[in-house]
Amino acid sequence: MNQNDRKPVIRESYNAGRFYPSDPGTLRGLVKGYIESAPIAYHDRPDGIISPHAGYIYSGHVAGHAYRQLFGHKYDTVIVLAPSHFVPLNYVSIMPEGFYRTPLGDVRVDSDTAKAIADKHDRFKLDYEGHINGNNPEHSLEVQIPFLQETLDDFKIVPIVIGHGCLDLIDELGNMLSDIVMNQKVLLVASTDLSHFHDYDEANRIDHQIIDLVKNGNVSAVVSGCQSGEIEACGYIPVAVLLTALGSDNAHIEILKHANSGDVPGGSSDRVVGYLTASMYKEKPADKQFFELSDEEKRVLLLTARKAVEIKGKVSIKPESVTDNLRKNRGLFVTLTIQGELRGCIGSMSPQQPLYELIGHVAYQAAFHDPRFAPVNPDELDDIEFEITLLGPFSKVSNPKEIIIGKHGLMIRKDDRQGVLLPQVASDRSWSREEFLNAICQKAFLPKDAWQKGAELWKFSAYIFSEE
Repeated sequence: MNQNDRKPVIRESYNAGRFYPSDPGTLRGLVKGYIESAPIAYHDRPDGIISPHAGYIYSGHVAGHAYRQLFGHKYDTVIVLAPSHFVPLNYVSIMPEGFYRTPLGDVRVDSDTAKAIADKHDRFKLDYEGHINGNNPEHSLEVQIPFLQETLDDFKIVPIVIGHGCLDLIDELGNMLSDIVMNQKVLLVASTDLSHFHDYDEANRIDHQIIDLVKNGNVSAVVSGCQSGEIEACGYIPVAVLLTALGSDNAHIEILKHANSGDVPGGSSDRVVGYLTASMYKEKPADKQFFELSDEEKRVLLLTARKAVEIKGKVSIKPESVTDNLRKNRGLFVTLTIQGELRGCIGSMSPQQPLYELIGHVAYQAAFHDPRFAPVNPDELDDIEFEITLLGPFSKVSNPKEIIIGKHGLMIRKDDRQGVLLPQVASDRSWSREEFLNAICQKAFLPKDAWQKGAELWKFSAYIFSEE
């Protein structure tokens, strides 16, 4: 038989019906719900994510936060780093070729990249051990695949299972993967759960220790802490490899979500398992550089907005509270709501004043000069919640597919008409992209199909925070 006639190796979806639904429609709907209910942290494309690998009913809602960050981005290859729970390995097992199968279809193994990795070290081996084995098929890698299938188009994977005997390979594997990520459109996924079988409060105490270490990129402390048992993560070696691969002076790690099995309906609080998601960027995201505010800076802006409405006039911020960030000129909107219902919203998109001067003026306008509403009266002030939206740079839309619901706000211009909708307007209403585009046209008093007929569209990202 010609070698080209060999049937491809298929790693079956052994854990379908156990860790996640085996019915394709049910699985797709579940995963889509987990992903779409999570917020987007930054506009930039992540280079790596950390995601849990428990049964979806326990950890799926947490995993959704990591995969939400991939929306709208393109990757040629996803390298999934997973721990071996059942097969003792003292080497890195890289599936050489074939397909990983789930109820959503088959994903091809990137055999070229798998071989390129294996060629770098004699303990990086092309092998099916840890992937296709016995009565306890590994779940930690498999459960990531449906999330990738629901999020990305046209990608391959490099499935890598790492044994606990691979501590001495963390640096070699991490540094080698760093070169691959730098030169290609590659995503790294580290699969791990956190603490196991403590009561709820103790689990949170242990988990927050490792979360702090991960956020700071402290590889050695993650490894030594898990070895000593002071902290817990069954996939700590994959996480250490990820941190090594993407760590640099300008890298950024965003902790997205932490929860445990006691947080789900019906979950016991006596013996819980912890879950974490994070996104990683080799360079600090542009959104992070543009919008970075401290909690104190956000507090100052929110207090100033409220005070301007309370006194119906200009508010002076104490000089010692005016930081460099608050001196920057930024477009912003102030939104007022009462029990979730809009009570006023006004913005300034091309400000000629710094934030600390502009915020009070815009808040005053939102409260008393939004033509859609009567002016705010004093009896309402205790019930009003203030939300501030800082606007990122505007970029012209050449293709509507660029617009990502939940991430982008829109501005439309045609003739002498203009309209703006903030990103949270679309996500709060669960609009499709087309519904968002139709709505921005109507906001500008244009026909709802004007976006298809010569209107200019501009997208922007936003940084949103509120008193809540």
